[in-house]
Amino acid sequence: MVRGCRPKVTIWFRSVGSDSHRMNRSLSVSEHPSRARRARPLPDSLGASVITPSRRSLGAAAFMVTAATITGCSAPGDGGSTAGPAEGGTLTYALDTPLNSLDPNLAGAAQEGRVLRQVVDSLVSLDADGAVQPWLAEEWEVSDDGEQYVFTLRDDVMFSDDTPLNAEAVCFNFDRIADPANGSLGAKPMLGPYAGCEATEEFTATISLTEPFVPFLNYASSTFLGIASPAAVETMGAAEFAQAPVGSGPFVVESYTPNDRVTMVRNEDYQWGPATAAHQGPAYLDKLVFQIIPDATVRIGSLRAGEVDMIGVVPETEFTAVDADTTLDLLSEPQPGTTAQLFLNQSQPGLDDVNVRKAIRAAVDWETAVQSLYFGAYDYAWGLLTPVTPGYSDSAEGAYEYDPELAAELLEEAGWIEGADGIREKNGERLVLRYIESDPSVQKKQDYGSFIAANLADVGIEVDLAFQANAPLQADRQNSNYALATLSYSNADPNVLANTLLSSNIPTPEQATFNLSHIEDSELDALLAEGRTETDADARAAIYEEVQDIVIENAYTIGMYVPVYTIASKAGITGLSFSIGYPMLYDVQLPSS
Repeated sequence: MVRGCRPKVTIWFRSVGSDSHRMNRSLSVSEHPSRARRARPLPDSLGASVITPSRRSLGAAAFMVTAATITGCSAPGDGGSTAGPAEGGTLTYALDTPLNSLDPNLAGAAQEGRVLRQVVDSLVSLDADGAVQPWLAEEWEVSDDGEQYVFTLRDDVMFSDDTPLNAEAVCFNFDRIADPANGSLGAKPMLGPYAGCEATEEFTATISLTEPFVPFLNYASSTFLGIASPAAVETMGAAEFAQAPVGSGPFVVESYTPNDRVTMVRNEDYQWGPATAAHQGPAYLDKLVFQIIPDATVRIGSLRAGEVDMIGVVPETEFTAVDADTTLDLLSEPQPGTTAQLFLNQSQPGLDDVNVRKAIRAAVDWETAVQSLYFGAYDYAWGLLTPVTPGYSDSAEGAYEYDPELAAELLEEAGWIEGADGIREKNGERLVLRYIESDPSVQKKQDYGSFIAANLADVGIEVDLAFQANAPLQADRQNSNYALATLSYSNADPNVLANTLLSSNIPTPEQATFNLSHIEDSELDALLAEGRTETDADARAAIYEEVQDIVIENAYTIGMYVPVYTIASKAGITGLSFSIGYPMLYDVQLPSS
């Protein structure tokens, strides 16, 4: 057995230099990895052989938790806020998109994770170096064959409905996630080859797997594997619970008005913060309000007017102004997981031909799109994983280039001939591709889609842009009613690629999964299966580099940009930290008035 235990609580702070855009990076845990390294080795904490919660050097593991103050680029005394922190008060945090579900077992969108992180606790947490640290679980053991995890829970944790968080509660949550009838989006892939859970003692939960699954312990720190109250789920029913979730976290949902706001109050009984937190006991804030403001201009205007205290997704055109404003702070948090990618649905006419997929890749000026849309806030994504994700490799950089002439040649070779109206045809069928995207737009993806459509029109491909609300968008994904779609997926482990590439994850009407390109590649399947069981960090990194090379060679997906989560706030707010890219507001304090 390999054992983990609860260490002395130590909070680590890391100083990070500013980047070329002068954005504050004090909350970022890392810089980009050196270009001299092709594949970034995976940290030992991702291997089943090393579980002890000790500190390790990970280089660029920005998905881990760090605790720090939001500080602007202004120096003390130059007009910025000098007030110290205060306890109490209400923090209003403006979100950029509506929420679909607040059920941690079933939800899957990043926006929902940002809200739910304040409501539910996880079995473990990850520190700034990627080492697994205690939270709800004080100790854990992993069997020698990697197929059994035994978590010893704290015995003093209560849900906010005054029911105990015990081993039966953990098993209830995991069984509910694993049941395909429930349609779990974010959590189910994190259970991997889940066989079952048993409450072997009141506060001992034994998780069994059918085979080793190296990422599982890290995934146990995820918001979507956070533990919800079984009593509340059963009493309220799924629909009501999705709007009023009950957890054991530092905040309790008081009310939720869809498309408007979620209001939370402090959990006065909270005494079980993660080992990575800066304090123990109840949160400092009295109240927390997540206000939904999709319009970027209104969102930043609300911050400047003092109507909100913090906003997510800062408009790229406002970066310079926000950075220069001594009354505001700006930060940029790199996101772990996959890059934002364009998926080419091979079940649609034309896209089953690799030459057509490569033609699409060559026809679009991707780097110019990123520069013109994001003003340097985001980088172009050559590969599949973001640079702060373990297993990242820069092997894809420069693998292709913008070349409309090559695109035209590839389309001709594939038999698509330009018609009288300029749109290519083959066997009487026009090359028209339906491109689906979310509405309201997230991170300018609608504008990006329009840019792609214009470039593809230049080589004779017509694009039918369909901007949709979440429900019809998800229905189109599951019914394969699209040719092109986009997705990025936040996750702490390179196994995230199985979610988007594994053939068993092709979406169907019964299965809301994320292989949106409908890839069926036995070599990829074998490598992905090997990657989730391989315990040697360097060997795992090499596997995922090979996966990336296969995807690039076959143009299964195309990189769009590297996701970064940006936040602007009133100056002087302290204590914001991140958990796998999601803000944690437990330690946050407002400045003194």
